[in-house]
Amino acid sequence: MADTDNNGKISVDELHQYVSEKVRQESPAMTPQFEPVQEGYRIYLASSPQDDPKLKYRRKVQEILGKNNGDIDFMNRFLLEELCNRYGISYEEAKEIETEEKEPYIQFHKKLKRYEIMFSQVVEKSYPFTKKEWETLREIQLILGLRDEDIADIKKRFLPESSESESETSPQSDEIELLSDKNVDYTKLRDFLANEEWKEADMETARCMLKVAEREKQGYLEIEDIENFPFIDLCTIDRLWVKYSGGKFGFSVQKKIYQNFRGTKQFNVKIWKKFGDKVGWRKGGILGIGKEWCDYKDLTFDINTHYTGYLPIGGGLDVGLSTIEEVHLGRYWRGRIICVVYGHLIKILWRSDL
Repeated sequence: MADTDNNGKISVDELHQYVSEKVRQESPAMTPQFEPVQEGYRIYLASSPQDDPKLKYRRKVQEILGKNNGDIDFMNRFLLEELCNRYGISYEEAKEIETEEKEPYIQFHKKLKRYEIMFSQVVEKSYPFTKKEWETLREIQLILGLRDEDIADIKKRFLPESSESESETSPQSDEIELLSDKNVDYTKLRDFLANEEWKEADMETARCMLKVAEREKQGYLEIEDIENFPFIDLCTIDRLWVKYSGGKFGFSVQKKIYQNFRGTKQFNVKIWKKFGDKVGWRKGGILGIGKEWCDYKDLTFDINTHYTGYLPIGGGLDVGLSTIEEVHLGRYWRGRIICVVYGHLIKILWRSDL
């Protein structure tokens, strides 16, 4: 469905995203580009039939699958059957829609099962693990795109309930492995964060992300760079920010805030302003009226800020920035460019693997 924000209209950027995803499915090497004529403004191409029975049915299927981890229980199955009767949808049509929507969950469970089989065999053959073995297990987890909470039950079932050997040989809980799919060195970022040099860490985040995407010469990231940004590197950057800020900063922290406002993949100016208010990127005005986006030079890089999710900011650099120097950050921070530049940060905040 090209109408990703469900507002009854299909915009140019929505169509671009939809087509790009289809193209990459057929040919991953291709990266379609999109440069809007009017930056900061949404251009609509067509209306999306919100009363289309199949569309209504698909959205209900998505809702049910999302709440039930890809499953449709007895009660929801009855609900869907009644909707088919009401909307005049045939069994074959309903089955096709459900199959399409279930596919991502099926792939996830296949990866989880592969990890479970591998983990059980490794425990049987090699437990207790050495530190190197724990690091390899972590790398496998990241490559599969599995979160810690995804594999928590597997570890609980196959590892002894208590083991001194495990605590001695496994990586310490406060250690962050500086893993990278692109051989990027995150030592400087770690050191800046450890020393609470937040501004330097923010700028280093941008430098690292540009290096990962091989966009150092251009000095900015395209939408495709963000969507295809390696999970291992994104996880390393986020985990470092979360750890050294005590859970106050990080992309995953920002993601929770953004999604609490029901933010989606698509840019919504009202939601984005609410998000900006919450994380402290917009200030001034009276009773929320007349607020403006802050200049980068006016931001406070201090752990004592009362704003959760305040950082990182530099890591969201993309369209419009020709360099990561502060003068350019300040130049492009204000006004309509915020809709273009930081609208693309949404692509990070909506990643399911973050």
